[in-house]
Amino acid sequence: MKKYVSAGFAAVLLLMLLCGCAKTPIAFTKGSHPRDDVYAATFQTQYATEDSVTLHVASAIFTEEIARQTLAAIQADYAKIGKLLTDAQPVTVYAVEQTIAGVPQVMGSQVFCTLDDIAGGQYRDSLARAALGSPFPWQGIGISRLAFEGVPDTEALKAYYGDEANLGTLSMFAPYFMPDFADADAIAIARDTAAAVAAFAIGKDAKGFAASGGSTEIRQQWLESIGASAAYPTDDVTLAVDSMTFDAAGEYPLILTGASRGFISRPTIT
Repeated sequence: MKKYVSAGFAAVLLLMLLCGCAKTPIAFTKGSHPRDDVYAATFQTQYATEDSVTLHVASAIFTEEIARQTLAAIQADYAKIGKLLTDAQPVTVYAVEQTIAGVPQVMGSQVFCTLDDIAGGQYRDSLARAALGSPFPWQGIGISRLAFEGVPDTEALKAYYGDEANLGTLSMFAPYFMPDFADADAIAIARDTAAAVAAFAIGKDAKGFAASGGSTEIRQQWLESIGASAAYPTDDVTLAVDSMTFDAAGEYPLILTGASRGFISRPTIT
């Protein structure tokens, strides 16, 4: 009889433990985004935070099931990105019906995008940049490219940069990554370059990677590492371009800031 009682007690205890360990579904609560200099729109949200990721979904497009799935997708993407960074920053993602600029936007640790951008992965460059905390788009693009597509073919890049006429791409100037300014082939080369340079820089100094965005030296060292014979230019124009920081605000997806002046790219929305 004692054996049966013991067995029954063990079964009940196991069931209680399993029930107690079951993860409580994440709860979304009311929030808001006030109009500010970063994103010039006021809207109500439903939001939740789990680990290092906070997701705000605009109330107008909120459904609990989709929001939970979206938060899980962001966490999975953030985890892949975090494997490449020594100190990934917490991020806040705002999912809206349509961004002001018509493309994903990032400012500091905040990302503004649509649910479709998240589901399709188009927001990942911005997520990586937010996690890194970098003002240089190429670094976020490079980390994203590495995390989700792996290391690019350095032999192809060696051949490409063997022609000094192509060295401009190595500046990784923001427009090289934008369809309004570059064709698909040019963008692909720029993305591969960003990933390869990011992998090289992280291999040299992972903790210093975020601070290397405007480094001319890291570009030259990378060229040497792949056996490219060309020398990266160090003229005043190149140095000025390399040191420019990049932001987005309101309707402007690209704001370039140099030592003494800023340039704004107005979006084309169709």
